[in-house]
Amino acid sequence: MTIPFDTLAYTHTLRNAGIDEGQADAHAEALVMAFSQGVATHADMTDLGQKIAGDLIRAEKALDGRIAQVEKGLRDHVGHAEKGLGERIDRVEKGLKERIIQVERGLGARIDQVEKTLKERIIQVERSLGERITQIEKTFHDRLTALGARLEERIDRLEERIDRLEERIDRLEKELNALRLELNALRLNMNWGFIVIGLLIVLTSPMSTRIAEAIGLIH
Repeated sequence: MTIPFDTLAYTHTLRNAGIDEGQADAHAEALVMAFSQGVATHADMTDLGQKIAGDLIRAEKALDGRIAQVEKGLRDHVGHAEKGLGERIDRVEKGLKERIIQVERGLGARIDQVEKTLKERIIQVERSLGERITQIEKTFHDRLTALGARLEERIDRLEERIDRLEERIDRLEKELNALRLELNALRLNMNWGFIVIGLLIVLTSPMSTRIAEAIGLIH
């Protein structure tokens, strides 16, 4: 349905509002073209709604069928996948168990070999250390024996020197005692000499001086 439209009045209103004449004519032509294409009526809208509803129902049924097919396909696919994965998991599990058994056997044999090697090495080290300790003990024993012999020799020499010193001290003591005896004899001889000299003085001097000189010589 077309709508009647007065282009002159419309352009006159636009020009009075301050719009350029060319722009007003362009607006009027655009509206004429739009109104000339017609406008949908209520009956047209009702027919269109019924058609769209029918299309939606058919599309919904088609989608439900497609969804059911896809769901069935997915279930079948999941079932096959579960079965395939289960078989694969069983194969992997079996392979891993066999591999673990092989690894355990290999590691057990290797551990036994390493243990045997270490035991043999320990025995060799113990023997080597035992021989080295014996050698060190012998070396220290020899050195201690030699040191003891040298110390005994030095002690013997020191004892000999001590004996010689003691003998020398005894000789010195004997010589000292002899000197003391000679000194005492000399003193005794000197005293007798003084006595004789005093007597001579007494005999040759006056009486008063003779007694004093005799007394002084005796003391």
